[in-house]
Amino acid sequence: MRFYFLLLFLSLNILPTFSQQKAAERGGPSGCHPDSILLYQNFPIGDSTLIEKMVWRYSDTCIVRYDYLVIDSTVLDALGRSILNEVLAYPQLLPVKRFVFYPHGATNQNDSVYTYETFQPNGAIFLSYKALNFFNANDQIQELQYYSWDGNSNTWYPTLRRIYGYTPTGKLSQIQYASWGGSWNPDFLQVNTYDANDSLILEYQTDLITNRPSSKVDYFYNTAEHNILRRYYFWDDGSMSWQYQYYFLEDFDALGRYEVYETAGPHNPYPVRTIYTYVGDNDCPFFSNDYGWSFPSGWFYQGRYFYFPNGKVATHEPAGAAVQWTAYPNPVGEWLWLEVPAGNRVQLTDLQGRILYTGTAKGKERIPLDNVQGPLLLTVGEGKNATSRVITIAH
Repeated sequence: MRFYFLLLFLSLNILPTFSQQKAAERGGPSGCHPDSILLYQNFPIGDSTLIEKMVWRYSDTCIVRYDYLVIDSTVLDALGRSILNEVLAYPQLLPVKRFVFYPHGATNQNDSVYTYETFQPNGAIFLSYKALNFFNANDQIQELQYYSWDGNSNTWYPTLRRIYGYTPTGKLSQIQYASWGGSWNPDFLQVNTYDANDSLILEYQTDLITNRPSSKVDYFYNTAEHNILRRYYFWDDGSMSWQYQYYFLEDFDALGRYEVYETAGPHNPYPVRTIYTYVGDNDCPFFSNDYGWSFPSGWFYQGRYFYFPNGKVATHEPAGAAVQWTAYPNPVGEWLWLEVPAGNRVQLTDLQGRILYTGTAKGKERIPLDNVQGPLLLTVGEGKNATSRVITIAH
């Protein structure tokens, strides 16, 4: 049972999974707020086929992510005959998972996250899990609690808890993990070690029941290549030694965006890799390619994630402008997600000069675009400091 809890801890964020890194809870690589991400998988028997999509919806109170497993993966042979036709969603066109994120103030954390899952075959979606964050006076997470939903009794049951400690300079110093058994029972203690440059170099976990080592993560930094390597180990009581499990390699470009993300193990000794391609200085990639490794042929293409709309239709003011701002048009034209420093004047007009919206920026906000057709002109600032960009809205 304790091994199960350890695996659940790992899956719930201690170790980010490959898919989590490519499309994190709030939208992918850091700073990326997409409207949707589409995965095209490369099948050996045919062309790339759409098999998964993630869709985000933003409101004043929360962010919702819908996960779909698509739908009709039909592949035709040279004679036009169907050789693969799988319906992966139950039923079609309904999400198989829904995540509701309630943001915490101006931070990139959440007060809570609710997870809904679809139960086959009727397609109904039900509550499944929730995570609750509690913050200290410095807006740092002080405690995180996980709960599982019991549909029979309509009750939340606590399952896991983390308690966080910090250094006087605000660095994460330790995490205490506990599981629920009528009360919170401590399981593991993680202690972090930093080098002289205040960079994390070691995460060390101790089993609080046996008082033996449990796991560790070593960090290696290559500042010249802009990458970070993390190597994970578990403690083997039989050999009384550390056993290597897997690694994560994160490579960044000069703007701090992901260029390459790579991992291997423990169940697959061969690595998998994601390479990100950007347009301009957008935070979201235009697309990312997935690759697997086989011996002796080496890397092979597996599939591609397309990010919408940021790689194509987002506007991003270039460095050096008087006001830095970003706008993300929703591809179905419901609203405009705008990130502008608070206090700046914002105006949206059509190309005939008709004012559709005018107001003062709040930092991050949503502008309704009901019954509005593009192209439109978005202007931020006033006088000589004003900048304008044309945005195309599609309904």
